[in-house]
Amino acid sequence: MPGLVRKILENYTGKDIVIRIGNGARLVGTRLINSILDMGVNVEVVDETGTSPSMGSGLHSFEVSDIIAAINIARLKGNMVGKQEV
Repeated sequence: MPGLVRKILENYTGKDIVIRIGNGARLVGTRLINSILDMGVNVEVVDETGTSPSMGSGLHSFEVSDIIAAINIARLKGNMVGKQEV
């Protein structure tokens, strides 16, 4: 994920960028938050409750659900955070 953030930063230089992260997987989220903050990018943590749609079962349903959840998280206002303790 940090590689993706670096690519975004390369393409959007001079812009105020905020990365929003869901409050789910705490250990992974903490590590991700800290690595993004090390790049000098602001991070907001978003309550991700209700962001994952019910897709039923089927081919790629989990992947599509995760993509939709990520889009929903990106659209929600979160709380700006600083360095996190693991």
